[in-house]
Amino acid sequence: MKRAVFVCPGIGGVVAGGGWALYRSVALVLQQLAEEVVVLGPAGPMDGIGGAAVATSDGVLRYLDMLSPDLIVKAAGSLSPEEDERLDRELMDTGSDRRTSVVYFDCDAPSRIPMLWYQPSYYLSKLLQEGVPVVLWGGGARAVHGYRSAGADSVHYLHPPLLYCGLAHAIRCWGIEAADPCKKVVVSDVSSGDERRERVDLLLAEASSCGIGTRVVDQRVDPSRWLRAVADAGMVLNLLRSDVQGFSDLSASRVFEAVACGAVLVSEWFQGIDAVVPEPFRISLPSDLRGWQRLSEISEAELSLKVRGARQYLECGAKEAFVHAVSVFGGLTPERSCGSWA
Repeated sequence: MKRAVFVCPGIGGVVAGGGWALYRSVALVLQQLAEEVVVLGPAGPMDGIGGAAVATSDGVLRYLDMLSPDLIVKAAGSLSPEEDERLDRELMDTGSDRRTSVVYFDCDAPSRIPMLWYQPSYYLSKLLQEGVPVVLWGGGARAVHGYRSAGADSVHYLHPPLLYCGLAHAIRCWGIEAADPCKKVVVSDVSSGDERRERVDLLLAEASSCGIGTRVVDQRVDPSRWLRAVADAGMVLNLLRSDVQGFSDLSASRVFEAVACGAVLVSEWFQGIDAVVPEPFRISLPSDLRGWQRLSEISEAELSLKVRGARQYLECGAKEAFVHAVSVFGGLTPERSCGSWA
């Protein structure tokens, strides 16, 4: 395959949360399949991957006509909602002259499935019924079932540790040094407007009362700044959003970020976390002051063992996830795909 184009938001890392690391991971996967990978979206190109900042559907379409790609991977929510719908409708137009295979990629199925189920006029439902292949990251069996029940015939699922590949690549590009987990400073990224902020403030107050340093980084739109904050703190607090309850494999990006930066993960349990960072390699969220006190007294040797074990475990899973993702997208390339939007 000569050229693949990945249309996604925040391609330069200017995107809230850890989506940028997943998009980087997908771009790295596509590099295994195409001679050239071009990334289009509202921000700038990634390190080592060519791209252009395009904020409108017309702008994306002009680039696609100029590039004539063999494969387009279109991420959900790439532009504004209105522009995203315009672009998706244009790409699936059966009257188009393109002979390009198009794959729809969704890394936030819980936010889209309710619209597929409860809004009969939602444009994406028609897209699915046209036979577009869908690739999902996160959400587990419920996400796959959600798309299939909405009319998608071809649904493929990427393993969560794939996100770690993009993180590791970014950390190398940005020269971020590994954390010192023995500093015992816990950092959170939950902003003041987030539903979890009250819990975060309470937990950090308890941690502070037990001699553990605390820090809140309110914005994650600059991933290099956030990752440096993780490395500087040495511990990462992870709480799950309420809207993803019931979905599995939604291992929050900060889980991978903690391990990639060599920090200790302090996390509440949720379905899927044991497959990414098992309990021996993380610290369960303390439920009271005694739990935080025990954390403050944990030895440097034990912290180092947890960090080392978590990284070895996740790196192995990431390699397997990467190979699997190459196989998934490879099966949807023009040479092997049974059909396309256009």
